[in-house]
Amino acid sequence: MKDKIKMILASKGYSAPALGEVFNCAPQSASTKVFRGIKTINDLILICDFCNAQISITLDNGTVIKLDKSDIE
Repeated sequence: MKDKIKMILASKGYSAPALGEVFNCAPQSASTKVFRGIKTINDLILICDFCNAQISITLDNGTVIKLDKSDIE
């Protein structure tokens, strides 16, 4: 998963430390978080939102359910 996160970041010209503002922490802490692996869907949604990327679930009947920051409680 961390390699895919890095790909998302790189596609927008970012690196892991840039996520400090997303996670409200120091850049080094954000980098460590990505290196150790993103463990929650909430974190993944925040990263995708930061990079203007979309995350969705596609059901077997073709229904697409998009996830965004409004889904984080």
